[in-house]
Amino acid sequence: MKTFRLIFAVSVAALAVAGSAGSALAQQSATACSTTGLVTGTAARTYKVAQLTTTGIPCAKARVIARTVATQVTGNGSLSVPGVVSFSMSTQTCTTGCASGTSVTLVYPSGSVTIVITRRAATVTPTKPTTPTPAPTPGSTNPLFIA
Repeated sequence: MKTFRLIFAVSVAALAVAGSAGSALAQQSATACSTTGLVTGTAARTYKVAQLTTTGIPCAKARVIARTVATQVTGNGSLSVPGVVSFSMSTQTCTTGCASGTSVTLVYPSGSVTIVITRRAATVTPTKPTTPTPAPTPGSTNPLFIA
């Protein structure tokens, strides 16, 4: 997984709102939203949004935000999302038994959105059976090599 640059413009007034938004968010429960079609273009072959949860923001708006984040993160690695009060981003890299992915949480005055982007599982192409070794010789009478 590559390293991502983050670019955010957060105003001082927005940071002041973060304290009051945090306590309000703690009282709301998270909602899982559909992740279908959030990664588009050529990136959709390699990446997918594995999880999208929102607190205090409707799923329709959360999906627009997630599509923007997924496009930026899988594209150039920069992230620029207007209206964000605070954010966090973490990347988990696994070798076996778990999925590598990047989790981005964006906090707005009205709620939060968490997007988890992972690599798609590599597809395995079945291979054609190979001829046994040693290969049978033409006209062989060995019962192991009679077709």
